[in-house]
Amino acid sequence: MVKELVTTQESRINFQLLINLFEKSFISKEKVKDLFSLVRFSHFKKYVSDEIISSFDDLNISGDDLFEREKRQLQNSLVDLECLDWLKSERSRNYMLISLWKEYAVISQSSFFYNFAFMKIVENRCWGNVDTNLIVNFIDYCALRHGRESITNFINLKCSQWHQSVCRTLHSLWIDSDKIIKSKNGEYDWILKRLHDERMFLTMPSFENNELKSAFIFCHLDLWISNRGNAEVDLFFIKLKKSWSQKKFRDGVKDKKVLNTYISGESKSKVEEMAKFKGMKLNEVLEEIIDYSYKNWSSSKNGLK
Repeated sequence: MVKELVTTQESRINFQLLINLFEKSFISKEKVKDLFSLVRFSHFKKYVSDEIISSFDDLNISGDDLFEREKRQLQNSLVDLECLDWLKSERSRNYMLISLWKEYAVISQSSFFYNFAFMKIVENRCWGNVDTNLIVNFIDYCALRHGRESITNFINLKCSQWHQSVCRTLHSLWIDSDKIIKSKNGEYDWILKRLHDERMFLTMPSFENNELKSAFIFCHLDLWISNRGNAEVDLFFIKLKKSWSQKKFRDGVKDKKVLNTYISGESKSKVEEMAKFKGMKLNEVLEEIIDYSYKNWSSSKNGLK
């Protein structure tokens, strides 16, 4: 059988319809899991109607009529997707997702359907690729339980905070949310610890790769920024960058000895030119020159014996 897809709006309604029918005991917990994967297809209605009829012999309404009745009640209860137009980047979707989770997930966690359909969000939060359809379904789920107007107002508030506060600081860190770097100095782990010390999250996470670390960092950072004033945020980044520079300096001079001497301005210029050409630090160039000269001197000295 050819699986014909339904519209996005119909898929959203089917998703919430399945929740309602389950919560009204028209569909069993076991069947919900089977039907969950069919919400995007046109034959979803037939499967659901047949399941209702096979489960209840004494219904005074047909499965199709019950399906359509529940569907009509849902159509005007879902959030208008236009209010989500600003979710154009992975980072903005992460921000919206964790904002929803912080605000509404704890209230709903006793629901079987919440745990079955949305536990992926709770467990993964936003670490990795964000499924936009899952976010929309979660928003609809919240709207049906807390009111369409309430959820719409919450989304508009987060949109405003995103554009007024978060976008202003999108590139305030020396690492980029869109480009994962090969961490030589433990940047991601160091930033995670600093954010944890600032109590932006309570439990220190453990991730196996930098992609997940980056998503976690920017997600919590954006949420924190959206609830702070510009002056506090700017001061935080100044202190963070200063601390990182100090750490890099300490790491760079670890096991190094101070060389108290003077060289001519001309020699200094030559060393600086070499360092720029080689992409090295001044001390690295000096060490290279010394090692090379010492090797030649040592060979020459041994040849005289």
